[in-house]
Amino acid sequence: MNHQATTLAEHTDFFRTHGYTIVENAVDAAYLSELQRATEHHREDPRYQVAQGRNLLAIDPIFENLIDGHAGMPILEALIPDLQMLAMDIRACYPGGGAMAWHTDIDHFSGPSIVSINTALYLDNLTAENGALRVLPRSHLTPFTISEAEQHLELPGEVMVQCQAGTMVLFQDTLWHRTGMNTTDRQRRGLFIYYGHFWMKQCYYPGNPVPFPSMRQYIDGKGAKRAQLLGSYRENSEFNRAEYFLESCRN
Repeated sequence: MNHQATTLAEHTDFFRTHGYTIVENAVDAAYLSELQRATEHHREDPRYQVAQGRNLLAIDPIFENLIDGHAGMPILEALIPDLQMLAMDIRACYPGGGAMAWHTDIDHFSGPSIVSINTALYLDNLTAENGALRVLPRSHLTPFTISEAEQHLELPGEVMVQCQAGTMVLFQDTLWHRTGMNTTDRQRRGLFIYYGHFWMKQCYYPGNPVPFPSMRQYIDGKGAKRAQLLGSYRENSEFNRAEYFLESCRN
């Protein structure tokens, strides 16, 4: 199946039908280069080691623009009007690894309703050789199972997403997807920004000493939209006083 969405309406229609959509050049070239430099040796960086690659906003303010400054944002807002960012992590697949079996990010649920959306901003080209993302279009609409013998197999209708660095893939949490083995001599990096409804709880990791919602700098003075995205406040709806919200994240 060819992905040819360009307009907002085309992206949202394709997403609702097939469970994913692809946004090329989701960030500008200069910012992409900054992100690539900041994460080139993240496996050796103590900051990433402590956080286990999670809660990137607590590691470096360079990631702030990924809250709402990428080209996938209009699509997300159209699909989830009460949008909140739930997590921001980095994942890297190194040479000789990276294969992931067929799975969904939320189990035991299917249908057209959108609970949450995962987005992957790729910092390296996705190719067959480095184990590019595979998705199973429309698999979010009907409940089915994949046998243990099929967990790493190519399935009928499977789509391999091969794209350039700087591309963002948005996919529904109930869409079946997998990755292949990285047979190259370079890592394959992706920044994963997870979004859901405002009523949902953000992803906290008890072992992580730096939960990203405590980063007041990303909320104060940035307007109601940013406050909603970081779970602090939504106009005419739920409300967390900033002082209470931020203090509770430290306890």
